[in-house]
Amino acid sequence: MFIRLLLALIITSSFQMMGLDVDEKLTLRILNVSSTKKTILINRGVEDGLVVGDHARFFVPEGVIARGVIIKLAPTRSVWSIYRLVNPDYIKEEEVLSLKITQPVKISDDPSRQVWRGEKETKVMGSNQRIPMAPGARDKVSSSSNDSELNELMDSDDPELDELLQDREISSKKRFEIFGGLYLASLGTTTAASDGSTGAISGSQQQIILTIGSEFYFRNSKSFIRDISVAPFFSYDLSQTFSSQGTQVRNSFFDIGVMVNYHPFKAKPWDINKFIPYFNFTLGLLRSASDSFNPGFEVTETNGGPAGQPQSFTGDGTGSYMSIGGGLKSNITDEWGMRVQLSYELAHSIDFTDSQNGQSWSRESSGWKLMSAISYRF
Repeated sequence: MFIRLLLALIITSSFQMMGLDVDEKLTLRILNVSSTKKTILINRGVEDGLVVGDHARFFVPEGVIARGVIIKLAPTRSVWSIYRLVNPDYIKEEEVLSLKITQPVKISDDPSRQVWRGEKETKVMGSNQRIPMAPGARDKVSSSSNDSELNELMDSDDPELDELLQDREISSKKRFEIFGGLYLASLGTTTAASDGSTGAISGSQQQIILTIGSEFYFRNSKSFIRDISVAPFFSYDLSQTFSSQGTQVRNSFFDIGVMVNYHPFKAKPWDINKFIPYFNFTLGLLRSASDSFNPGFEVTETNGGPAGQPQSFTGDGTGSYMSIGGGLKSNITDEWGMRVQLSYELAHSIDFTDSQNGQSWSRESSGWKLMSAISYRF
């Protein structure tokens, strides 16, 4: 540890003696931004010739967007205090910019002494142009809380700087994940003959449903879709009962659908070691269900039941459904995560047809579903 610190000190001292000259340029990537956009962390540091106290203009092809000064430095990271902001739209995480070293200047709130007085200010219009990457501009940022460089930079009494650096350690570059889990469902159900020839019978059903799906995040989008993810899935449930007197009931269904999750809060789905709340809309595109019934002694004439032998029943049906709700995610590591989701399945019906006599039955259900799942991100 001592040797490592000594080497870092030697490297730092060497680069400070031969820092970048005025007007030299670097391409950079913003790693994190404070909530006020007055402090940023970039992927350039001592190894690139930067020195604490360096001043620079940040720009894109259309013009200058900001000006700042280095306040913290590590071998491959630096923290900048932004004292002039022309276009805040470009000061955001993952944005690629260029910087140009300038002469040190005094920073003043007095308009007559401001460094930009008399300097041309270019208001950058919305543009999709990007600067070509320089070597190292895409180097991976550690997602570990043990990142020694960040721990070194966090030795500060500045609350805004602490916010920025503590936040930096929780970010994943992966945008695709698979998940699997179980739904616990409690649904109110009503069934009746489709032609109205019978009255309706109401009851409730509890289910444990296996669900497997995948989810894609639009992290690189510049629009509102950045907060939205899409998750196709399928679910399967099978329940069978056999009473003490021989009645057998079998129910099963298979779902194919898609979830749309919306993450409007500060915690985003690629953050690590944070609780990430979200809203959910689920559309079940196809629900294929199958029911069967074989009577036992409790419903036959020999046991005081109705006259005649009750008929068995086998039926298949299809339908679709919608649900709304919300949940909470947490990415434990860069790959593994978990989620809990509570949703309400809106009233929907499935039409069954008895394969023996052609009679049609309509079953309507609605109720709450609680999902618990684990996920793995690629």
